[in-house]
Amino acid sequence: MASDISGDIYAETFAAMSAAMLEAAEMVISELKKGVPDRIIMETKKGKAVVCGAGPKALLVVMISPGAMLSPTLAEMERATKKIKKITGGKP
Repeated sequence: MASDISGDIYAETFAAMSAAMLEAAEMVISELKKGVPDRIIMETKKGKAVVCGAGPKALLVVMISPGAMLSPTLAEMERATKKIKKITGGKP
């Protein structure tokens, strides 16, 4: 696991909660028969958090500041998840 989060956040707990959230979203979308979610986006007044799968045992979580544009960030995340999948042996 790699992280670049502040020292007052426990990285393993943060990763586990993010994985649980993505799994819950997958179950909801599966019940609706709408495929598999590409990502989860959470928005607050202080910014956005985006969680996406990056292979069978990897997640990518990105924090976005309030003024940042979402589209370029999502495009970069797509490129990053492909690289992570390639490194970890998942399907790109």
